[in-house]
Amino acid sequence: IPPPPNAPPRAPFGARVPWARDPFAGATEGGIVVVVGTRPEAIKVAPVVARLLHLGQPVTLVNTNQQRVMAVDALERLGLAAVHLDPIPISRFAEGPASVTAHILSSCDAMIRRLRPSIVVVQGDTTTAMVGAIAAFYNGVRVAHVEAGLRTGDFANPFPEEFHRTVIATVPTTLHFAPTPRARAALLGE
Repeated sequence: IPPPPNAPPRAPFGARVPWARDPFAGATEGGIVVVVGTRPEAIKVAPVVARLLHLGQPVTLVNTNQQRVMAVDALERLGLAAVHLDPIPISRFAEGPASVTAHILSSCDAMIRRLRPSIVVVQGDTTTAMVGAIAAFYNGVRVAHVEAGLRTGDFANPFPEEFHRTVIATVPTTLHFAPTPRARAALLGE
């Protein structure tokens, strides 16, 4: 069935579309940016976002699309509106973690330069969390890490999450929110 005559042209899955609206329209410059990219991140930061909004804080929730369908589904089910960064082309996943990391880093860097947040909140140990922290650091923005300090002491287990955890912990402007006394002790020991 052909599209209606006034419909915009269709782009290939994951392609940038020049006619798309500004993804940052309505986002708050200088406020708090909360970065998610996976379903677990969306679920775990939902109460943080709700509390910040309840306190009247300017919050922009940003989805990197690391888990495109699952993250969007979780955000919609939780009733959270998010800015969605450029989708990650399927080919990037086939190329491996470094390619996905590079894509998310480029998108996060552009977002941070555009919104100039006062702080970037990341959660957990995903590629999105690590890259959000790195992009914030590169732009001189403080980082708040929710679920900080979890450690196995083995970079191979879980891979690559244990590496991500330690990278985030070394960002010098990070506020660490440890979920357990053991996680707090791990951070203090580093």
